[in-house]
Amino acid sequence: MPICGIMISIMTNSKIKLVKIPGNGKGIVAQATIKKDEIIAEYDGQVVHLHSKWNNNLADHVIQFAPKSWRATNGLAKYLNHSCEPNCGLLGLFTIVAMRAIRVGEQLTWDYEMTENNKNERWSMNCHCGTRSCRKIIGAYRHLPLAIRRKYRGYISSWLVEAKIPYVKRT
Repeated sequence: MPICGIMISIMTNSKIKLVKIPGNGKGIVAQATIKKDEIIAEYDGQVVHLHSKWNNNLADHVIQFAPKSWRATNGLAKYLNHSCEPNCGLLGLFTIVAMRAIRVGEQLTWDYEMTENNKNERWSMNCHCGTRSCRKIIGAYRHLPLAIRRKYRGYISSWLVEAKIPYVKRT
């Protein structure tokens, strides 16, 4: 967004704040009502590739945007926790938006499988989101069931949609 001729990125919505989430570390909650499709935050930081120099902080806070490429964030996006019943999703490659209206005090979450598709299976984690539909493991997009893909339509990273990655049942 141009301000006085300078391009300024909208990195973090002023309606969100970082808080302690009991049993879950840090997370993001709404401090004002957020409308469906409102921008929450953007991944706007360092780009890393498969053979880049990684560190634990970087590895835990990037999203994949191509087969061997990831991007970090300089904002609060890295504190959005995973949920198997998320209220946020991706617009394009780097913009997190609300998938529905979000109430004051509600934690903002997204499904990490909306961006990730490591072919070598080296990244996965146990899920403890506690939702009725918890899949127990978070990993690659190719393991995201077709019914969930349909539910998330319009909120999955565009690189995955354009790649037409087929569903593969988790073994």
